[in-house]
Amino acid sequence: MVIATLIVRLLSPSPYYFASSILTISEAKQSNNLTINFFKMKQLIYYSIFAFCIIVLAGCSADIAELKKDAKVAMKGKDYEQAEKLYGRLIKKENKKPLHYYYRGKARLELEKYEDAIDDFTKGIALGNDVDSFFVERGKAYYALDNYEKAEKDFNKALQINDVVGTATVAYCGRALIHYEKMEFEYAVFNYNAAIKVDAKNHIAYNGRGMSKMKMGYYEPAIMDFELAIAFTNKNAYAYNGRARCYHKLAEYDEAIMDYDKAVKYEPTNSRYVYNRGITYQSLNKHNEAVKDFEKALDLDDENIQAWVELGNSFADLKRFESAMKAFDGAMKISKKYPYTHYSKGTTYYKWGKSSAAIT
Repeated sequence: MVIATLIVRLLSPSPYYFASSILTISEAKQSNNLTINFFKMKQLIYYSIFAFCIIVLAGCSADIAELKKDAKVAMKGKDYEQAEKLYGRLIKKENKKPLHYYYRGKARLELEKYEDAIDDFTKGIALGNDVDSFFVERGKAYYALDNYEKAEKDFNKALQINDVVGTATVAYCGRALIHYEKMEFEYAVFNYNAAIKVDAKNHIAYNGRGMSKMKMGYYEPAIMDFELAIAFTNKNAYAYNGRARCYHKLAEYDEAIMDYDKAVKYEPTNSRYVYNRGITYQSLNKHNEAVKDFEKALDLDDENIQAWVELGNSFADLKRFESAMKAFDGAMKISKKYPYTHYSKGTTYYKWGKSSAAIT
């Protein structure tokens, strides 16, 4: 009976029972009825302690496994705040696991916590996980912070590790974006070409190359790239918007409107697409439609100073001069230094027959 009590107490997770097992040993020594060899009893105690440790470790492993499962579910469900918390808990339990830092870094990247994301990717790299994906993700974070020099270094490092599959396409596109931001459109096209060579069905690369060609004035080749992007992902609002802009530049306004309609359909909350369609309606002298689009664009983003100005211009063309002036006032509230506001206001006064006000 004493031995049975001892084993139960040793296997119990309660510290009280574990400590009281020592008293049980003392009781056993004093018992005249105990016929067990205390050397064997000592072995039994060691085995019991070992079994207790196994039970504790198994519990910890089960807890970690559950955390990993929940964290993956959060990432997949785009619940990035929850994913960040869960991977943080995993890091406290397993702070030498690079992938925990990687996934927390990706969650932080989505949450626009770029400095924290960089810190996580750097820690993952320091733990010996010198793989391309860590450098690509850190490069994205640097790019978001406009630190193009460090971003390009990370993209280059990723390509040194792997320039054939996987994240290579993202690295090439990342380098292309940097050149695009620097208005180095030929270099951007070069990198998009490399990305397409790696993955011929990458719609992001076709979109980027199309936009770069458009900026260079190559509208018809750009249209071909946007068409390829649409072929690979039909509901591609960015590609429809890009192709519409090219059609507008080629004065093919009806085609532009049809593409803008699709862009707005697939991304109805994108104020830029609605604004662009309004500009094309202006070119068609459909100012009532233009007014509706500029007002809708401002409902989505009332800090769009261009939309305020163009709204005023369309009101002016409809001879609704007081409404035009209210729109220009809306632009002035955002910035009094935007020159196009003053120019448009002056021309509107002139159309209104108020030449003296136009001069001032």
